[in-house]
Amino acid sequence: MKHVVLALFLLGLPPSLLAQSSRQNYVLTQTLLNASGSNKVTEVQYHDGLGRPEIHVTTGLGVSGNSAYTLTEYDELGRGHIHWLPGIGGKGVWWKTTEKIKGLSRRSNGDENCYSEATYDPLGRERSVLGPGEAWKSAANPGRRNVWPTCRRASPTLWSSGTC
Repeated sequence: MKHVVLALFLLGLPPSLLAQSSRQNYVLTQTLLNASGSNKVTEVQYHDGLGRPEIHVTTGLGVSGNSAYTLTEYDELGRGHIHWLPGIGGKGVWWKTTEKIKGLSRRSNGDENCYSEATYDPLGRERSVLGPGEAWKSAANPGRRNVWPTCRRASPTLWSSGTC
């Protein structure tokens, strides 16, 4: 009897809430905004093969009901390297390829370079983050944040307060 009820329940769900991709790992979250459940925010976080969050889709945020897609790309050491600005897609929380999400982001933001890019030092610490936008990328001295100084001393045991 439980299996019949579960099957009927799954058949009654709208197609946008069923498995978004049979080949992708994802976590589906619904936040109800009223008691009846007619207003809600649906989020899907897709993970790559190593379990890292890669694609985030949110729907139900505006009056149009369109979905917002964000993408995180990783470098060869598994660090978050490129973070794309949200791109507005169609209705529902369907899985899209990374190239489609990049295209959505470019169209939605009106910029070819609508992503931030992080660089790391040899120890894996974030060295700098280059902001999104063509204006930052094409500037002679692009805006950066989180620039950590690298100390160069002959012996690392000679540290004292305030010197580098």
